[in-house]
Amino acid sequence: MLMSVRALRPTALLLAVLLVSVFLGMTRPANAFTFLTAGGTNPVDTIVHPGEYYFQGGGVVTVTVGIATGTPNAADMMIPTQNAVTQWNWLTATTGNLRTGASSSVPAGLYDYESVLVHELGHALGLDHPNLASESGLPLPDQDYSRTTTGANLTFDLDPGADGIEGSADDLRGDDVNLGWFKAGVNNPLQLPASGIYDATTFSQDLADLPVGDNFVANADRAVANALGYANTEAVMQQGVATGEEQRRLTADDVAGIRFGMSGTDEIQGTADDYVIDLQFIGETTSADILISFNNASTPFAQTNSFILINMPDNHKANLLPKILFNDANQNWHFNQTPLTALPGDLTLDGDVDATDVLTMFANFTGPGTFNVTRQDGDVSPTPRDFDVDTDDILSAFASFTGPLDEGAFSPPAAAGDPAIPDLIYNAVTGEVILDPDGGLIRGYSLKSGNAFLPGGFTPVLGGVSVGMAAELSEAVFESGDEGISVAASIGNVFPTGLDLAGLTSLLTEFEASVLLGAELVSFDLVVLASVPEPSTGLLAAMAGLALVALGRFRQKKGGHRDAKKTLKIGEIQGTRGYTRPTTI
Repeated sequence: MLMSVRALRPTALLLAVLLVSVFLGMTRPANAFTFLTAGGTNPVDTIVHPGEYYFQGGGVVTVTVGIATGTPNAADMMIPTQNAVTQWNWLTATTGNLRTGASSSVPAGLYDYESVLVHELGHALGLDHPNLASESGLPLPDQDYSRTTTGANLTFDLDPGADGIEGSADDLRGDDVNLGWFKAGVNNPLQLPASGIYDATTFSQDLADLPVGDNFVANADRAVANALGYANTEAVMQQGVATGEEQRRLTADDVAGIRFGMSGTDEIQGTADDYVIDLQFIGETTSADILISFNNASTPFAQTNSFILINMPDNHKANLLPKILFNDANQNWHFNQTPLTALPGDLTLDGDVDATDVLTMFANFTGPGTFNVTRQDGDVSPTPRDFDVDTDDILSAFASFTGPLDEGAFSPPAAAGDPAIPDLIYNAVTGEVILDPDGGLIRGYSLKSGNAFLPGGFTPVLGGVSVGMAAELSEAVFESGDEGISVAASIGNVFPTGLDLAGLTSLLTEFEASVLLGAELVSFDLVVLASVPEPSTGLLAAMAGLALVALGRFRQKKGGHRDAKKTLKIGEIQGTRGYTRPTTI
């Protein structure tokens, strides 16, 4: 039942019947990430995964999320539920995610459904409260300490240390047994590993791996975060929310917990059992992997029930068919009706697309395929997600680029304007493809087809990242002193021969180029050169002139042969601009 305006006393975990009820109370703690059911009768290093991982194994684990048909408030739940699903799909760590008072969009006296649902979805995916929370039976503020079980003395040892902040690195916890995972040697829950590795080689539960001088695992409570230099920041997996408060975005601690789980049952990133979660919101339904409803008889506030925890190898479990329940009899809810959006290349969700975003994408470039990467790594592809960082992602960032170019490391983008549309010049005899900026610049491009290209002849010309496949030829560059190509360049004999303009157009499912940071991608003008290679469209007139001179000399020498063919084709050229260049004399 609801004990106060700040705290709930949930029922105990009924592990004997494999029923887990996880409440969101109204306290304000958080700490290094933890997993459901760890400690107690289970090993302290228990890891819990989405139930579908048990059945689907490594790779993309699809988890459907639905609103129970006929539940109260269903129409109002649609947008904020999609937003919450998107947050966990983006899996992007932010700071400043806690908004109160005038900075919050939630009216006073109301609880924010979207903020609470983000928290509850974390439970459904396997994460536990990362603090002692109300289930410890402790009063506030003791619930703020990092999550542990009791030691041999069968009581929680609680001392906030010299700084007086519960859950900070100088807490004295006696023989309490730590349940939280922290980044070894760092112990900062709001900082992700620079290596990009989230597994047992970078995270630990062993207090011996704490930095020298630290006593216990630090947490991501708002007070601790503020002391660490992160204002208005708190992990969403804390047990607690207040009326008028908005907390819809994840922090590093939340992201690290899910990504650690994604390293699979071997807890080593980069092996065959790794997975990435693809949450799919399916609207109102009678059946979903995660089903959400308002059910006043089952919860006084909000909770996640997991009816089956399936055992997996090495102290791992799968959380099958969780249900998220809300109460609207005791609580008044705010339903945000603004869809969640972000600039395509904004990896950090800070409102711009700058050099940091783009360089992150280059650093994490995988090329096409499924590589279990997230938005924060650079996968900004829209639904359906493709879980890679490829040229399409980088070109999306180029198109949405806003700046600034960080630390003066790069020259500013070209002046705004309408740059010349570049040409893709195809030689039908040899299959050679020449990219001509037409007086502008090509910073990146993407050519796609149905497995028709000849990647063996592909010659990258941009010097950045490139993909040479039968279905895709693409490049992008974003380096100091290398802004792209400004003169025509050949990428090799990479197309099948013998195509006319209609055939070339049919061959290409995509032929786009980035010519200016912050500008939409443009489609190449397609030019077909039937017999004579064309290094640059700017040279056509000169080539034609040379041919006329040569032909004149030929006629002077062979003047008697006037019955020869009356026309000589220099180059039979077709283009998408709607004009025909001179081809006969």
